Amino acid sequence: MFLLVCLTACNFHSEQQAATAAVPTSPAVSSPAEITPASTAPVITSTPDTTIRVKVGAGFTIPLRVSLGSGFSWMLRDSLDAAYVQLVNTLVTTDTAESSARPDVQQFNFRAIKAGHTRLVFIHKRPWKKTASADDETKGYDIIIKP
Repeated sequence: MFLLVCLTACNFHSEQQAATAAVPTSPAVSSPAEITPASTAPVITSTPDTTIRVKVGAGFTIPLRVSLGSGFSWMLRDSLDAAYVQLVNTLVTTDTAESSARPDVQQFNFRAIKAGHTRLVFIHKRPWKKTASADDETKGYDIIIKP
């Protein structure tokens, strides 16, 4: 019984530390972000309603934390406006140093096509569910494309 209490207390302490740990962000990127060459596209921190400023032809990446083992993933809520941005690819990486409930990162890589304004909204849900529920998390990004 004593061993069970000790193990439970240790696990609780490590969960508290993980919950209070700060997620590192790229020091070179701030919001709103100015993004230049596609080959050196910086990573934009995944905060709700971020404005991303980019030049035509430049690439940009939106990383979103996820736990793919739970059955949830990030996806575009609405179809993107292909006149302004092109989805180049998506990648999934695992952050082995991260001890949060979302150790994986889905990276959405885009390229700006023409000058203007568009909005990307991502939803965190189970892909096989046809409709979204009120509990599904969303993150929005305003994309401003300069000539």
